[in-house]
Amino acid sequence: MMAFATKQKPATRHKKRVGSHHRQDKHYVKHYWPYLPMLAIVSLGILANTVWTQRNAVLGASSQTSALSLLDQTNQIREANNVNDLTLSTTLSRAATAKANDMVAHDYWSHNTPEGVSPWRFITDAGYHYQSAGENLAYGFSDSQQTILAWLHSPEHRDNLLNTTYSQVGFGIVHASDYLGKGPTTLVVAMYAKPGVSQLVGIPKTGNVEQAVKGASTPGHAVTRIQVAAVSGISVEASVIVALSSLLLVAYVLGQHGMAWRRQLIKGEQFVLAHPALDLVIISLATAGFIVSRTAGFVL
Repeated sequence: MMAFATKQKPATRHKKRVGSHHRQDKHYVKHYWPYLPMLAIVSLGILANTVWTQRNAVLGASSQTSALSLLDQTNQIREANNVNDLTLSTTLSRAATAKANDMVAHDYWSHNTPEGVSPWRFITDAGYHYQSAGENLAYGFSDSQQTILAWLHSPEHRDNLLNTTYSQVGFGIVHASDYLGKGPTTLVVAMYAKPGVSQLVGIPKTGNVEQAVKGASTPGHAVTRIQVAAVSGISVEASVIVALSSLLLVAYVLGQHGMAWRRQLIKGEQFVLAHPALDLVIISLATAGFIVSRTAGFVL
């Protein structure tokens, strides 16, 4: 007779495995707190840029730009460069206003009209006779100072602004509800001139000598916030330097910290904890560079 003994199997127990790296305790959180200031800086930068842009969009269509303030800003710049003051001509202002209205009505951004009419036609049609004349155009700036500084930091427009030949100026300021499909803005036309003899003594007109801004045949260009933020002394290249510096800083952060950040998020390493101040400074500078390198307006 054979006897069989059956060994009873122990009861199976299933234990839940919990990884300590998933527990969001103080030890977990401390690995990621350096990212919070960085996130806050970037978020505030985006908010500041949005508010600034919206503010300029509203002010750009307001009445903070006037002929008298443009004249005052112009003469301040000319006096600082030892150039004679300009006087405001009502006739030139009438011509400049007619040109600005035509630009808004036909929605173009050029010294010449779509039909090929030069700006000098507006001057002569207004009854002004000149020996030499020039024209500067601008739109999108929030006030007179920004407009004048934008011209000052553009070599072609600076030539008109500081031309020693001119003695008179007229300004046309028109508020457009939707210019070039970019929404509401203020368009400014400045016409500079040296009056002809017939303009001064009232004798019949003779030929006009046309002298346009050098950039008349080239596309207009954008002017950044940093170029109009200072009263004087900033070159046109300053915004390029700031923008490139910002890109280099961002590239540095991504290049030096990219893989380490990835390991930090995955494995909980202490890379950022070792030097949070450096990262905060770099992110702050990059954010500031982004904000000040945005477009403030356009000149032509």
